[in-house]
Amino acid sequence: MITLPSRRGRALPAALTCSAALSCLTISAHAQSTVSRDSVAAERTRPVWRVGLEAGSAYEQEVRFIGDGAADAFHRAGGVISGGVANRRWRAELDARGEVVRFAALRDLDRETYDVGSTVSWRTTARTQAQLGVRALTSTVPSGITQLDPSVLPLLVTRTQAAVFSLASRLGPSSEAVFAVDGARIRFDADGFAGGRTAGALVRVSGRALRRTTLGVQADTRVSDFDSLAVTTALLEGDVGQDLGRVRLRLRAGATAAQSAATTDAPAELTVQPTGSIEVSRDIRRWSFAANAGRSVLPAFGFGRVLRTDVAGVSATWTRPRGPSLRVGADASRNTDPLAPGLDLTFLSLSGEWQQPIGDRVRLLLAAFARRLDVVTPFNNRGVTLSARFDTSR
Repeated sequence: MITLPSRRGRALPAALTCSAALSCLTISAHAQSTVSRDSVAAERTRPVWRVGLEAGSAYEQEVRFIGDGAADAFHRAGGVISGGVANRRWRAELDARGEVVRFAALRDLDRETYDVGSTVSWRTTARTQAQLGVRALTSTVPSGITQLDPSVLPLLVTRTQAAVFSLASRLGPSSEAVFAVDGARIRFDADGFAGGRTAGALVRVSGRALRRTTLGVQADTRVSDFDSLAVTTALLEGDVGQDLGRVRLRLRAGATAAQSAATTDAPAELTVQPTGSIEVSRDIRRWSFAANAGRSVLPAFGFGRVLRTDVAGVSATWTRPRGPSLRVGADASRNTDPLAPGLDLTFLSLSGEWQQPIGDRVRLLLAAFARRLDVVTPFNNRGVTLSARFDTSR
């Protein structure tokens, strides 16, 4: 049986899906570059900065997420600070993030996370924007986790370094192309655990075919290795977005080829899986509703596996301008390895969050959740959190 600590248990899906997150990072880099192109319109070079702080307390039942019935309260504090300079053609920033978590009784779940990075973006021509980002993260569990099964990633001291480069270019008045490459490395201070590496490249072309229709095509290849295991995926998908009255619809469909093999002379295994998603959303006055379902196949970063993830979710958000907001949602995911059927993890969750602004810079948050992990034996995890956030930028 795989055993998981609660707060660290959520690091398992995070670690398993880190490769997917890196894919999102490449798109995020392009999005940020587009924003920066518009947000640094000043002709002279000027300083840019941001300070954000968050602190709160929480209480969870089944906090270890291993079925032992342990419950505990914990407190967390964290923040981000960034600064740099920008003008009409380029922007350069450094930032640092940190978080400290302390449990009242289960001190072996205490942790600290530190994250530093840098982002540089520049307009090479009137139509082309480039961006480079690098990041280094350290996550530490001071007392160790005695319940951690060796088949799950050790999280005593985890060190990750990542970088992404993206290039976005406007091909016409309503079309653009994005090229991105990224790489990351993860290692552990604990003896006997190898860590791993991942790298990928992405090309995407999209444009507006009609006033209410957008079309796109994307190719993505990715490789990840862990100890003596190596996995490779190659994706080709097309997508279409359509506005149907007040309803927004987006369809994405294609296929992903995955190959897994030992880095020795062992024969490689190959599978081709259909992948894609459907997303539907609608706004009704102050309410926003969304539903999605999809399948993705990616290397499980640092784990030496291919991970096929089937997800489905619904959410509703109520917002008042410059006032409180409420979000409720439910989602489910099943994570399997198509090349090794022995891995089968299913996650179910319900969540809700209320945000109350106080002035322009401070927000109070009250959140509650219930989660269930099915892996041989089902485990449940429930909790409530109250926290405050402060954020300002220039």
